[in-house]
Amino acid sequence: MKKLSKWITALACLLIVSAGRAELPPGSYDTLRLEAPEALLIEVEAVKRAVKGNATEVVAIARVLYVERTKVGLRPGATVEIRYIHANGPVAGPRPVPLLIEKTIIPAFLKKGAGKDFEPAAYGMSFLMTPER
Repeated sequence: MKKLSKWITALACLLIVSAGRAELPPGSYDTLRLEAPEALLIEVEAVKRAVKGNATEVVAIARVLYVERTKVGLRPGATVEIRYIHANGPVAGPRPVPLLIEKTIIPAFLKKGAGKDFEPAAYGMSFLMTPER
């Protein structure tokens, strides 16, 4: 009976932990992308990564190829610096921002960060055009 009790406790803990991810409500990422101040098509030219514990600090340099909308006046040919933290494992909260890859052309939904930097505006969906599912 004690073994059964331990198994039930372990199963309950697993259910609680898996439910604790706290994904955003349906439609939230689409809304964040629609409201992003900067909607661009970029080419990632360089990516620097620094692993710090269970996170990676990412700094990407990208060239703007096309501007859908911009609050800060970006134009094609401009260079933007994108900074964010990538989680190196499961975390509670919104979808983690993926690691960007050099020499790729991707959409980017950004907002102004500190100084001249930009940061993802829609968490893990900031570099995708695909509607939420």
